[in-house]
Amino acid sequence: MLLRWDDQEVHVNDAEELESRLESLAKSGSAPVLVSVAGSAGTLSLGVGHQSGGLLLFADNDRSQSPLHSVGDGDAGGGEVEFARGDATVGFFPRCLVDHGVMLQAAREFFDTGTLPMCVVWEAEPSPATGNAAELVT
Repeated sequence: MLLRWDDQEVHVNDAEELESRLESLAKSGSAPVLVSVAGSAGTLSLGVGHQSGGLLLFADNDRSQSPLHSVGDGDAGGGEVEFARGDATVGFFPRCLVDHGVMLQAAREFFDTGTLPMCVVWEAEPSPATGNAAELVT
C-alpha cells in the first residue's frame, strides 16, 4: 500500500509499518500534515501531527457517496484545525479530531480491509450546495 504526503510516497508492507510511519510523521516536529493511503474501496486521508489529535477523511473510489470525515468529542480551542496538503493548508472544525490512538486503529483497520474503518464515527462532508453536513455514519 502506498502512503503519500506532500511530494513523497512510501510503500508500506504491513499495518505495523504504516503505524510506524504515521508515528514518525506525527513526531517530526513539522506542521500537521494530511497523508493518504488507497485501498480497495477508497482513499483514507489521515491528519497527523496535531497536538489535539488526529483527523480522518474517507472518499470511496467511485465517488458515489459524499466524502466522510471523522467525528470526535474533543475541542482544539476554538478556530479551525489546519493540516498541510502539498503547498496548501486545509482547515477543519475541531470536532473532526479523534484521539491519536483511534486514528492509528483506523489506519490499521484500513490497511487490513481496504474499506471504511468502523472504529470511527463518520459524518458526511458539508455539501457545496447547502453547506450542511449529512447524517452521522457509524
